Amino acid sequence: MFSNVENEEKKLENQKETISLSGCFPKEWVSLTNESEKVETLTCYLCNQIANNGMELCCDEHENVDQVYLVGEECLQKYLKLNNEKCPIEQHDYCEFSQNRIVRKLVSELLVICPRQFDLKKGQSNEETKSREEDNELNSNSISKSNCDFKGKIKDLKDHLDKSCNLIPIKQVISSKIVMSESIETLQNMIKDLQSQIQDSKLQIIENKKQIKKMKENENKQIEELNVNSFIFQMIFYLIFYKFKISKVLKKDQQIIGLTNDIQQLKTEMNDLKQQQNEKLTI
Repeated sequence: MFSNVENEEKKLENQKETISLSGCFPKEWVSLTNESEKVETLTCYLCNQIANNGMELCCDEHENVDQVYLVGEECLQKYLKLNNEKCPIEQHDYCEFSQNRIVRKLVSELLVICPRQFDLKKGQSNEETKSREEDNELNSNSISKSNCDFKGKIKDLKDHLDKSCNLIPIKQVISSKIVMSESIETLQNMIKDLQSQIQDSKLQIIENKKQIKKMKENENKQIEELNVNSFIFQMIFYLIFYKFKISKVLKKDQQIIGLTNDIQQLKTEMNDLKQQQNEKLTI
């Protein structure tokens, strides 16, 4: 199922939520409502974004360095897991770190707009750079037809997103769009199946017509053969009848000839008798 669904998923990946409440926060988002100098002091050493749940690296190997190595907690955990627990500064073993409460407090107090509103505007801006036509399509199928006017502290974000934000989470939109795409794909397949069945039915009708035509031709041929046979039978009957008639006529002719011969013989005999009588009289 499905090339259309896969294309939809790839398209929606470009619209995925860029802001996580567990990971570091995008500078681009935080800088919209905060001074850049303040933002730079809260940057994660690993991802160069705003450190969330800030941790400070405090290994003995670099304790004399003037720089404070600040990292987001999630970034640090991922890095250590991928690098056999080695420190990201000098790649030494036994990386030591601790929570930086001051940084955590400062980050939690930063003013920000709703992250969903930020993602929505960013997505619309990206679409506008491609083409107006795609932008119109995005507007007609946007994540939400309304906007979110939230502007508050980062520490209040979770409560806002869970309870009062009127924008639909992109994950939910992705899920609904995928379901819709699958439904459309299913309907398209059903239509294709119906079209195939209709085509098969048409071919079957054509084949049935051919068979009916062939049956009619065979029937006509049989009728013609019956007519010929009937004619032959009639001719034979007439021949037999005329032969019988002729034989009867021939028999009568033979009888007539026989009677004629008998009459002729009687005449001859009578003539002989007359002659004998005449001879006797003359004597």
